[in-house]
Amino acid sequence: MKNAFFILLLLSTFKISAQNYDLIVTTNGDSIACHIDSISDSDIHFEMMVNNSWVHTYTPKSECINYEFGTIDANTVIFKTSSSYIAKIVTVNYSTQNYDLVVTNKGDSIACYIDSITDSHIYFEIKLRDNWVHTHIARAEISQYKYNEFDGKVLIFKKGSSYIKEIRDASKYFDRNLYSNRYLFAPSAFPMKNELFSYSNITLGLHDLQYGFSDRFSLGFGTTMFFFPIYIMPIYSIPINENSSFAVGDLLMISPYSEDISFFGNLFFGMYSKGSAENNYSVGLGIWTTTKTDVAAETISPAINYSAIIKTGYNTYFITENYAFQYNLTQTAEYNSDPNNYIEEKFLQKKYVLGGISGFRVIGKKYPRNSWQFALTYLFIISEDTPDKYKQPNWDVWGNYNNTQFIPWPILSYTRKF
Repeated sequence: MKNAFFILLLLSTFKISAQNYDLIVTTNGDSIACHIDSISDSDIHFEMMVNNSWVHTYTPKSECINYEFGTIDANTVIFKTSSSYIAKIVTVNYSTQNYDLVVTNKGDSIACYIDSITDSHIYFEIKLRDNWVHTHIARAEISQYKYNEFDGKVLIFKKGSSYIKEIRDASKYFDRNLYSNRYLFAPSAFPMKNELFSYSNITLGLHDLQYGFSDRFSLGFGTTMFFFPIYIMPIYSIPINENSSFAVGDLLMISPYSEDISFFGNLFFGMYSKGSAENNYSVGLGIWTTTKTDVAAETISPAINYSAIIKTGYNTYFITENYAFQYNLTQTAEYNSDPNNYIEEKFLQKKYVLGGISGFRVIGKKYPRNSWQFALTYLFIISEDTPDKYKQPNWDVWGNYNNTQFIPWPILSYTRKF
């Protein structure tokens, strides 16, 4: 009787994702996964498995303490041998359960948990005959293996095993929170999942790495193929409720190795995000500072960010992130009226920047931990007017642009979640 009530309690505490069987709990403590045919005043008629065969039978209502329709998901229970009597309930959270993948030379795809790998064998846990068992297979018999390859909810298994029969359209089932902490480059205030690792490559040139050290703290690192600049971005998130969060972070950018082109910049920021994992917006405010270097003058300026994501299809999203900030540039003016009277002077020029990135994210249908982003980057740069002194004849300013510049360019990026 205690077992029966414990099973009923468990069933009430988790959400069933695919309802396959009805449930009957008897007064002697048996819990039966079945198909209820009919119910009369005195009896419950149903179909159940006995000795590996489905049979029609009945039980008096006086011998039942409970019955429910569509309660049992076969993937969440372990049955007694050759029957549909329930031996154990396995509480499964499909949105967070991830399987490793082993593919054999025979073409079998196995969802499993890899324990260890040696030079000759792969040791893993696999479901066979409704029970999880530890086994191994020679590496010579395997064509490929991958860690964390599938979210459990996208898989349809062969009966009683974790051999993969079919892969569902993963865009309907994957964990949406995998991407909630990032737009294209800009972060949101929503936390990155603990132990989630993310790699992004932007137009082959920029490499970005992120790792969630906890459900609140993550660290990003990135650089270009030329290692200019290198940036580090720690973020600490403070969830307010399920649909809103606050975060503080810091973006440190340096060029540590070049004497000819040196740079040091830092953006300390706070931001607020509101919405779901698939439709949300973020507003950020920060302080942008640069030190005096070869290419930049000292700058202390406010910076503003607005980002948003909108779901446009099962696995497609429109993303936009936009910025406004100011920086100071050290300009060089030359006076060269004759070779014997050459003068070079430096002056400070302010640059005001309005820019952003807007485009689309496409998440893989079968492999939702892969995504591609297609976007357009755009910059409006408004320059402070050159001092009158350097507008006089014989003065020449290097790279001076007094008018507004508009600089657009397309980008393509690839992201992989691990």
